[in-house]
Amino acid sequence: MLYLPDETCAIDVDLGLERGLMEFELPCAMAVVDLEAGKFRAHPEANCRMTELSATGIFRDEYLNCALVPTRNPVTTTTEPLPEEDNGT
Repeated sequence: MLYLPDETCAIDVDLGLERGLMEFELPCAMAVVDLEAGKFRAHPEANCRMTELSATGIFRDEYLNCALVPTRNPVTTTTEPLPEEDNGT
């Protein structure tokens, strides 16, 4: 398959029974087609960008091989700040 250099494909990474699937956007060149499932899978060398909450309560972004993501505790797949609630202060 041919893709434009900036085209992205959505892949799902299974985080386990309790956490379910988390979607990641990868350049299509780093995705492979799973014809049986009818969806994209991460190439074995693909890196997923994930955000993880540290023990000190700080969000940090990291690139990690997509196959290793289930061993971590990703909280989101975006680097945009979480929306703040208006509490009147």
